[in-house]
Amino acid sequence: MVWLRRLRPRQIVLTGSLTLAAAFVVWAAHTVLSWSDDFASLPDNHVAATDSRVCRDTQGNNVDFDEVMGHFGLALPDGATAVTFSATLNNFFGEYSLDLRFRTTPQGLEEVLAAAGLPAPAPDIDPTMGEWPAPDTPPGPASGPCGLTPPSGPRIAFAQLDATDSPICLAVDRTDPGHPAVWISALDL
Repeated sequence: MVWLRRLRPRQIVLTGSLTLAAAFVVWAAHTVLSWSDDFASLPDNHVAATDSRVCRDTQGNNVDFDEVMGHFGLALPDGATAVTFSATLNNFFGEYSLDLRFRTTPQGLEEVLAAAGLPAPAPDIDPTMGEWPAPDTPPGPASGPCGLTPPSGPRIAFAQLDATDSPICLAVDRTDPGHPAVWISALDL
């Protein structure tokens, strides 16, 4: 305690402030590093190991197909073929995302639209989802991992439901009218 008496008040305040700052840095580092448990598991791709419909070119497929479809109020029509999807649940924020592609019948397409509350697809709707093509984009093939981004061209029509916290976009290619190809993208905001 004798050495404390030799310190000037300004030195005592400075020493105390530095001690508090060091304690804060240690606490902040501990807090941030404890978050790494949530981030260390990303990309958690465990659903890809159990569901053959998962796009193998994507990561973070950590939510079951039925769970993500139910979350967005979607239903896959009976007889849907060539089903491919990528679905994630952000463990930190609790937000779902879904990218889906499949073929169906005209009746199956109507079922999907009705279940999701989507309007009839139209060629002049400009989708707001990520890399989806605008209606005036030159014709081109499906793109992105596993073709989860719809093609562009005159036979592509879009429908969009964006009046909720979870917008849903749908694209349909009616090149084969009896078996339209359908793309759905949904995301929590």
